[in-house]
Amino acid sequence: MENSSLALRIAGGVLISMLIISLVVVSWNRFSKVQKEKAKSDEIKSISDFNKEFESYNKDIVRGYELVSLANLANDTNKKYSEDDGFKKFNVYISMKNTDAALSSSGSGTEIRYNNKKYFDFTDFANNIWPGLSNGDKKAIKDLYFRCVDVKYDKVSGRIITLYFNEITKVED
Repeated sequence: MENSSLALRIAGGVLISMLIISLVVVSWNRFSKVQKEKAKSDEIKSISDFNKEFESYNKDIVRGYELVSLANLANDTNKKYSEDDGFKKFNVYISMKNTDAALSSSGSGTEIRYNNKKYFDFTDFANNIWPGLSNGDKKAIKDLYFRCVDVKYDKVSGRIITLYFNEITKVED
C-alpha cells in the first residue's frame, strides 16, 4: 500500500512536471512568434517610411529646386546606409532638353541610357558639381520643371533605389 501510494505520488509529480514543461515550451514558442511578427512589422514600417519620403517626388511637376533637395536627401541616405549591409545606393537621374551639354561638360559623373534617352546622375552632380556652380547656373537649374517618369524598387528589400526625371516645358497657371 505504501509503495503504491509512493508510486502514485511520483507519477503525479512527473505528470505535473511534464505539463509545466509543455506549458513553458508552448508559451516560449508563442512569444517567439509574436516577436518575429513584430520585427517583420517594424521592418515593413521602416521601408514604408523610407519610400514615403522619396515617393513624394513621384509627381507630374517637380521644380529644379525640389530635385536639388531630393539629390541632397539621396546623398545623405547613401552616407547613412552601407552597401555592405545590403542597402543599394539611391540615385536620381535626370534628362534635360537643352542643357545636356552643360551638365556633361561640367563633369557631372555617370551618364546612362534609359528608354532610349540620355540621363545624368543628378545625385553625383549635386554632391560634386553643385557647390562650385555660379549663382546664375544654380538659379537656371532651380527654375526648370521636371516630371518623374519612373521609379525603381529593390526586388529584395522593397526600397526605392532610383527615380528618373525628364525636363518638361514650364506649365503656366
